[in-house]
Amino acid sequence: MFYFSRGEQVVLIVLMLALLAGVGVLLYNHGQASAGTDQPFLIDPAVGREDTGVILVHVAGEVRQPGVYPLKIDSRVEDAICAAGGATGRADVQALNLAARVGDEQKIYVPARESPESGRPARPTAAGASRSPLPQRVISINKASVEELQRLPGIGPTYAGNIVEHRRQLQRTQGRGFTSLEELMEVPGIGPQRFARLKPYVRL
Repeated sequence: MFYFSRGEQVVLIVLMLALLAGVGVLLYNHGQASAGTDQPFLIDPAVGREDTGVILVHVAGEVRQPGVYPLKIDSRVEDAICAAGGATGRADVQALNLAARVGDEQKIYVPARESPESGRPARPTAAGASRSPLPQRVISINKASVEELQRLPGIGPTYAGNIVEHRRQLQRTQGRGFTSLEELMEVPGIGPQRFARLKPYVRL
């Protein structure tokens, strides 16, 4: 058992108090440094989809399972169609660039091929082939199908699909179809010149 004189006891007490004071100063300085920053001790940054190497793509039209699918960031249109179960027998995949890259939140619409029951001639495949005749009656842009819209001058599967998709969006978001013919110019790919060609052959 150790015995300390009064002087030694005083020295030990002073040393312990100094040690405790030093620890307190260190803790205080660390707290001040942390309080001076905007970031907490534990950081949980939000990570975007592209940072994970995955994007979301909406595939619609003539595919077996339309919907929203996660794809790798460097995927192509062909990959998106495969993710949706592949194209249907009515799909006109030649209207699309299957090698094009897809981006996050992009929508890919696969149009239908010309229906044999429509009575229209097949699309020209050789130079000098005749063009499709103009429609014999005015077509309703609020009721026409993709196939019917393709009878309009300058409207192929892609533009016809865009018109139908824009009409569906109007019905979903505003509870209505087209309210004026001029609204056709809001459809992707239909500008004033193309609209001027369409106007004599369309109605609401």
